[in-house]
Amino acid sequence: MPTPHPTLRLLVIALLVIIVYGSLYPFDFRPLQPGDLAALTASLARLSTRGDILGNIVLFVPVGLLARLAWPHRGWLWLIAWSGGLALAIQLVQLFLPSRDASLQDALWNLLGVVVGGMAAGLREQAWRIGLPLARSDRFALGLLGLWLAARLTPFVPSLDWQLIKDSLKPLLLHPQWDWDRILVQTALWGVAARAWWTVWEGHWRLTLWSLLVISVFALEAVIVANVVTLPSVLGAGLGTLLWAGVLARRANGNTPLALLLMLALLVQGLTPFQLRPEPVPFGWLPMQGFLSALSLFNVGVLLAKAYFYGALLWILQRDGASLRFATTLTVLLTFAVEWAQTYLAAHTPEITDPLIALLMAWLYHALRRPSPSSSSQAT
Repeated sequence: MPTPHPTLRLLVIALLVIIVYGSLYPFDFRPLQPGDLAALTASLARLSTRGDILGNIVLFVPVGLLARLAWPHRGWLWLIAWSGGLALAIQLVQLFLPSRDASLQDALWNLLGVVVGGMAAGLREQAWRIGLPLARSDRFALGLLGLWLAARLTPFVPSLDWQLIKDSLKPLLLHPQWDWDRILVQTALWGVAARAWWTVWEGHWRLTLWSLLVISVFALEAVIVANVVTLPSVLGAGLGTLLWAGVLARRANGNTPLALLLMLALLVQGLTPFQLRPEPVPFGWLPMQGFLSALSLFNVGVLLAKAYFYGALLWILQRDGASLRFATTLTVLLTFAVEWAQTYLAAHTPEITDPLIALLMAWLYHALRRPSPSSSSQAT
């Protein structure tokens, strides 16, 4: 029977706190109004949009995934009971929030997300059992790849409408833009993704399978609603793969240039376009304020991309020989400095969210890299 990593349970609690925080924001409570309970009951028969359904499922997938890893000895009934109770409780509390639309359907989709996440928790062990050459030693690298793919494929709503596919490809084929800053950022992000793949996949055909994965991502992006394929993304994928597979993978210190490139990309993305405001704006100390003020699956994609970005920087710094404490301090200070600089720059929303995401990713890294008690006892 598998044994959990010691801090995973705290990570599950932290994730649940974030979900409850986001579900009850902006906390504008008022007394229960006549008809609220009837509207909640009627929500079971109300049709939800595909985007809303997928958003509620995706929100709780990490809950099921991490909970199954944190409490491997618990059964499905335990997982479904407490997660379903939490999802229902959130909807009941939302009855007191006029800015929220309480729905029993949302609770059911949340529960489905928990089940999907719980099933996903066993996929990697199944991969080992059937002989796929996935590395056991770096769970965080595998998680980074999952974050990167999820960020690129948000909002997860496919469509085979030919006009939608043409619209998705227009920025690449008809209106290509040679934005050097976006090409730089995409090269860095794809380069780290390639580095993570080289760590995760230990078998043959490493480059071939990675190339097929990249092509599949762009093919899927073309059929995802509200998604586009751009020239900087395609060039970034090619340059990032060439940088790692063609140059840096052959060098003993190949992680150093990739870490420096990723830090430069973080600065470029956070500070461009470099347009000063007439006067600085206040720094947002309330976490996720800008994100939650316009909650959508697009914003979920932005959040996933940020988690990948900061997690990738932590991971590549560690691969380069830095301690986790140093990598965490550098990443948090760098993100905070960029956010603080945004108080003087137009087209940005300066707030504390990004440094907190970096801290959360550092915590997750610490949780996933620690050996379980069973493996430690076997090693001794």
